[in-house]
Amino acid sequence: MTELGNLTFETEIVKESSATSKPIVLGTAKNTMTLYKDGKDYYLIEWEYEFPNDSNLDDMESIGIYTENNTVVDYDGVFELPKEAIKLLRKHKIRVPRDFE
Repeated sequence: MTELGNLTFETEIVKESSATSKPIVLGTAKNTMTLYKDGKDYYLIEWEYEFPNDSNLDDMESIGIYTENNTVVDYDGVFELPKEAIKLLRKHKIRVPRDFE
């Protein structure tokens, strides 16, 4: 895998699960998304978040990005593709169709 770059930002983190009907608000965290290229048509975003007041809540999510002709066609690992992930992909010249927004 080749690291392409990252994006750092602060946001409120909400955990969602198919096992519960309501999302759980964890609080505001420092986020870092790092984009990797793995092969011709596959990218990976490692999304790390750190809570300043409770390191027990720190976690990481992996978002798999599938492309064809440098255009996103699918993803996995999260319910919805975060706007920050879209920004990171576009920053690295990967086209993200509007229906992923």
